[in-house]
Amino acid sequence: MSAQISDTLELSLESPSSTSSEGSEEVPMEVNVIEPQGQVLLHLFTNRHFRLGDNTALYQALQQNPDKFYAVYIMEGMEAAAVAPIRWKFMIDCMTDLHDQLAEFGLDVYFLRGESTSILSTLIHQWKITHISINLDPDINFRSYNEKISSICNEHQIQLFTDTHSHRLLWLPSSYKNAIPMENFRVLLAGAITAKQNHADSEAKIQDVTPPLYREQLISLGQKEIIPCPFASAIPQLVDLFPADVLDKLTFRFKGGEHYIDTQFMEEYKEARLREGPTEEISPIFSKAVPISPYLRFGCITPRKFFQHLVELLGNPNYSREKIDSALAGLVARDFALQAAQGQMVPERLIAYNKLALPIPWDKNLELVKSFTKAQTGFPFFDAAIIQLKTEGYAVNEVTEALATFATNGLLWISWEEGLELFYLNNVNFDLPFATHCWLEASASTFVSGKQKQYEDPLLFVSRKVDPGGQYIKKYIPQLANFPVEYIHKPDLAPIEVQQAANCIIGVDYPKPLFEYTCRNDICCKRMR
Repeated sequence: MSAQISDTLELSLESPSSTSSEGSEEVPMEVNVIEPQGQVLLHLFTNRHFRLGDNTALYQALQQNPDKFYAVYIMEGMEAAAVAPIRWKFMIDCMTDLHDQLAEFGLDVYFLRGESTSILSTLIHQWKITHISINLDPDINFRSYNEKISSICNEHQIQLFTDTHSHRLLWLPSSYKNAIPMENFRVLLAGAITAKQNHADSEAKIQDVTPPLYREQLISLGQKEIIPCPFASAIPQLVDLFPADVLDKLTFRFKGGEHYIDTQFMEEYKEARLREGPTEEISPIFSKAVPISPYLRFGCITPRKFFQHLVELLGNPNYSREKIDSALAGLVARDFALQAAQGQMVPERLIAYNKLALPIPWDKNLELVKSFTKAQTGFPFFDAAIIQLKTEGYAVNEVTEALATFATNGLLWISWEEGLELFYLNNVNFDLPFATHCWLEASASTFVSGKQKQYEDPLLFVSRKVDPGGQYIKKYIPQLANFPVEYIHKPDLAPIEVQQAANCIIGVDYPKPLFEYTCRNDICCKRMR
């Protein structure tokens, strides 16, 4: 699929003569200074929109020249045990960043815990709120929350400023209520790109980046006397959420926050991932470059702003067109998953009613699921991938795609729901619509057309391709560290004397494979037919 997307982009993308205000000196929005009319603005941050920049809802609300300004982030239904510590750490970074950015203007942001409707009702009464701004999300998983916000604004006669498209790149008209095929999506995308370059109109659109907020206005608001918050406000701390022994086992690679991505991350990303010439690493699994996906997931940067960064590099001989196309293809795949989720009538987690999923009769084997989630399958590359995911919160696409196929129709024949749950509990950038899309596709439960492919042995075509020397396996499964390279991918085939020399007996120190691969893979292929 990525190759097809890249082909479309190759035909459609050219170095732009002009894109948006980010390409040149930013021009602050114009604000007509008027006498205060007693307007009080409350902006609600959400965990898909941790940013001040390119914040359309906030920008539009501030154009009303409010007399006072409050900012709030409500943590509703966010229990520590249900969210990966690494994801919590990223969110805490984002909260701290918002606090620090607003503090520069003399403003505060309140981090509250509880039920959003109850908290908002109290704040509206206490602070005399007249306007609320919030970036909402159109997919079904947020529909109930969106209705809550709209209802409470109607009840209290509050003017609501929203933006429902900033989490996606492509704006689609309301006529596209249902999921559309990828080929149609690519056509709409190509038309939108061409129209944007030529300053023309199109059915689907890539929106401009919202101009920056007016600094003098924020400074002025920060000087106003405000009413104290009636609730206790605090940014959570990891040590208060998780035991020390749990945190000690983790590696925190990711630093969250809009300020970080604007001042440091994007330049590092361009150099590490887009620069022309060979990459330092022989395999993507050894890349030290941090991916963009967590920052898109939590809204530290919008897809349209990231798109703009990429398009601005086209035509620059210092950056690889192939690598830029690859980054764009990933962005488009993410957008496709989000538009598919928007067309759902029920949340993805109600699997029995998920109209995108084929009813494949997966095995309901709890012991198999346990072996998979505890990295005890006996297949070193995939066990290593699970350990990396659980300790670092991330694995590169080449690994996660192979892992998803291995767990479902490639070998284990367990439901993609089990894999989705594993990622929910551990992946730093878990986003339900996109994760659902990836597991549905990898398991051939949807987004598949034509003749079903014969699955190749991933031990040969993935493990040995991306980890030929077994360094990845040895890093995450140290008990296999002394195995010679000819046996590292299939240690169960090593003679007993080799196992003894490596101080690792298969079946004792590391599990035997759950299945004989070739026989089990043949069974899975027949099931898929």
